[in-house]
Amino acid sequence: MKVGEQNEWKKQHQTSRRNVRRKSGFTIYEEESVVYFQQIDGDLDVLPQQSDAPDVSVIIPAYNEEETIAEVLRRMIKVSWSLGNVEIIVVDDGSSDRTREEVTAFPLVKCFSHAVNRGKGAAVRTGIENSHGKVVVINDADLEYEPEYLPMLVKPILDGSSDIVYGSRFKGDTDGMSFSHYVGNSVLSLMARFLYSREITDIMTGQKAFRRSILDGAKLREDGFAVEVEMTCAGLNAGRRFKEVPIPYLYRRHGYSKIANMDGVRSFIKLITLFLTTNG
Repeated sequence: MKVGEQNEWKKQHQTSRRNVRRKSGFTIYEEESVVYFQQIDGDLDVLPQQSDAPDVSVIIPAYNEEETIAEVLRRMIKVSWSLGNVEIIVVDDGSSDRTREEVTAFPLVKCFSHAVNRGKGAAVRTGIENSHGKVVVINDADLEYEPEYLPMLVKPILDGSSDIVYGSRFKGDTDGMSFSHYVGNSVLSLMARFLYSREITDIMTGQKAFRRSILDGAKLREDGFAVEVEMTCAGLNAGRRFKEVPIPYLYRRHGYSKIANMDGVRSFIKLITLFLTTNG
């Protein structure tokens, strides 16, 4: 199927409380709204009509992820029906491959680009600045994290029982995680537990959800992976409610990991510094 055919749009009005079933596997109930159907690779994926005030913003930082980003978006679109009104934002962080071209095949997905690679933290800030959801989700683009687990992170925030929810691989499955990443994340999480007296097992997870007010009030400055610590400390220093849910970890089969050992060192220093600055 050609790209032009893949992105054919059909507009259909759904009557009040009509039960809509599609190949995404979700049962959808719509209240007098307009639904757009997008044809992708022969399967019917569904996106709700875009809103100026979405319930959830999903931010996907991406750097040279041409082999995985389309699959992430297909699955994210299907999951979006169980999350309410969703906007999906990809921030292409100066990719030198076809990441941006892959994203543009999805017309309702917003894409912002950096002219050069600036780092995950810079991409996260760009995404936050251009998002509007009551809940903000950060999800990696490498398929190590399954989009289907996002409802477990988002719903506790939407129902008012939590302010921050992390998907924890250490409570789920870490098979395939490299030794250096396992040890580095374990040390960082142990230190965070000691400092904040919270049950934090996976501070560097690439699947996080926040109540919007937390990130709006955070002063995120890190351009690299230490932004993971910055976001965590922004919520915990403010005394926000935090929880983790177990998620599986899928070993990266495409591309390469961008996080290095020095990112772990910088994150450790940032964690101590932010705690002492607020609580010292």
